[in-house]
Parts: sequence; C-alpha cells; structure tokens
Amino acid sequence: MKRKSSAGLFFTVLSLILAVAGAVLYYLNTTTAYFASQGLNTTILIVACAAVVVQLIYLIVGMKGTPAVNDLFPIIATALLIAAAVLFASARVNGIAALITFEGNETTTMALYTAIGGIIALVAAALVNILGSFFDVSKEV
Repeated sequence: MKRKSSAGLFFTVLSLILAVAGAVLYYLNTTTAYFASQGLNTTILIVACAAVVVQLIYLIVGMKGTPAVNDLFPIIATALLIAAAVLFASARVNGIAALITFEGNETTTMALYTAIGGIIALVAAALVNILGSFFDVSKEV
C-alpha cells in the first residue's frame, strides 16, 4: 500500500514552526537589555529543543512507524512544549509585570514583546500539537 500525507502532517509542521519560533524568541529575549541580567536558562531551551526533536522524529517515523509507537510522540511533544511555556512564563512573570506597570520605553517594550510572543508561540505550538494528535501524519491509500 502507498502512504499519503494527512492533516496530522500539516498540524505537526505548524507546531514545529511555532516551537522553533518560541525557542528563538526566548533566546532573543535573554539578549534584551532588561532581561540580560537574568541570563540564559538552558533548561527552557533544552526542553523546547527536545520538543522540536520529538516532533521531527514523529514526522520521520510517522510516515512508516507502527500506530502504537506513533501515538506517543504527540503526547511527549505536547508535554515538553507545555513545560517550556510554563518555565518561560515563570522566569518572566515578574519582569513582565514590572514592564507593564512601571517601565515603558522602547528597549523595555521590545523585551516585553519578545517575552509575551515567545510564551504565546510555545502555548500555540502545544495547542496545535494537541489538535494534530487527532490525525495521523500519513494514511494508506
């Protein structure tokens, strides 16, 4: 039988793109003047990159793997994405509150936008991955 890509492929690729965007925005956020003093939390990057790797493996194996094994990949990736989003949010919640309340110049606004954008990207990646888990990456034709 021949295998053809399914809706799950689209959702997984979209989730993958959002996860990469979230990780990049976190890295950029650590280089902003406001958050640079907090340093780079490697745990957040490792968890986000692990989610990306799991999604890549799912894309490769999902085209020809067994259904029992393929069902685990979206669960693992979603858990990692949620963990990365929670870690990112917890690392930035006080800074975001201070930026919204007290400090409103151009430099801090960029730090605020990259923090909020990164958190939203990681949460969106998890939600899209949950939606995609209801579909197979490929189907037999």
